[in-house]
Amino acid sequence: MLFAGAIALSFLLYGNSLKGEFVYDDNFFADRIELRSPEHILKIWTEPYLPQNLAAGLYRPFAVFLFALDFILFGESPVSFHLINIVLNGIVVFLVFLLVFKIFGDRKLAVIAALFFAFLPIHTESVAFIKSRDEILAALFAIWSWLLFISLEVAPPRSFGLATLSRARPLTGFISIIRTSFQSPVPHLATKPNTFYLIHP
Repeated sequence: MLFAGAIALSFLLYGNSLKGEFVYDDNFFADRIELRSPEHILKIWTEPYLPQNLAAGLYRPFAVFLFALDFILFGESPVSFHLINIVLNGIVVFLVFLLVFKIFGDRKLAVIAALFFAFLPIHTESVAFIKSRDEILAALFAIWSWLLFISLEVAPPRSFGLATLSRARPLTGFISIIRTSFQSPVPHLATKPNTFYLIHP
């Protein structure tokens, strides 16, 4: 129910973006004809984020991979791109709820935190701007990694890896995950003897 509510809220807040076109930095991928070809899928993982601007030094293959799948599966219309951004944003809102609930054990606080996160105006660009899907993906996999970490007492390389393949910024999130384990004021998240060993085998 809460998951469906988070998705619905995301559509309520950003459904008007479905009418949007490709704009500004969207052209970094929208103008790449090769992304419409299934044969190019594997090459995405070995090339920079901006092949036309190598000096930028960016590597975000997972985000580009999803853009390519959009073109291959749904064609040229920007509607599918906006639709997926909205759904991903709803998932992130739900993960924020789970994270706060997991840390503090307070359902009401978790709902308030998730709503606050959902309504923050600063997220408008990340959802409505197609190119900014990399930011949504980074948030999604970083929070998911944090949830797995505090649930299983092990740093999950796959979900965190997907976060960094979407955008480099989650590296700072990993530091926060470790700090949560060692410095959390919440009793049930206090450091346990085997935690450090699991992070640094």
